[in-house]
Amino acid sequence: NNVAYSMGLIDNSSGSVTSIFMNKHFYDMQVPVFVSLRFSIDRRILWDISAGAYVSYGVGGTMKATGYTSGENSIGQPIVTYAEHEVDYFDSDRPLFCGVKRTDFGPRISTGLVYKRKWTFHAILQLSAANLAVNHGVLDLKYRNFSLAFQLGYIL
Repeated sequence: NNVAYSMGLIDNSSGSVTSIFMNKHFYDMQVPVFVSLRFSIDRRILWDISAGAYVSYGVGGTMKATGYTSGENSIGQPIVTYAEHEVDYFDSDRPLFCGVKRTDFGPRISTGLVYKRKWTFHAILQLSAANLAVNHGVLDLKYRNFSLAFQLGYIL
């Protein structure tokens, strides 16, 4: 999974951060548990609906921030300073804004079609049941997983 975003901060005082670019790259392992119902649309096509839950465990990854700070040097000329900071994505003891919990769980629903009892196409929605952010008094952030995936498969 990859997430990237940038923020512009407005502060006219010298030495303040003016922009931050965040890049998150992480891996997690998910185990879905669900019940599936299939309804016949015609003799070759089945409509499949499933509901259940998922459990996820974060295997690893990094969170990287690139920041630009504006200021003035000793003779009054404007300068921009570049800084880069990288930490572990899960359970970091020195996070950038907030840490992220390693485990996640929540509801999982999907719907799709099965063609000739072999080919499948599904849309899968997963939502976190809990806040994954671990705040350290800097910001009070909320972080939840919202995943919409499309699956194309073949049943052996």
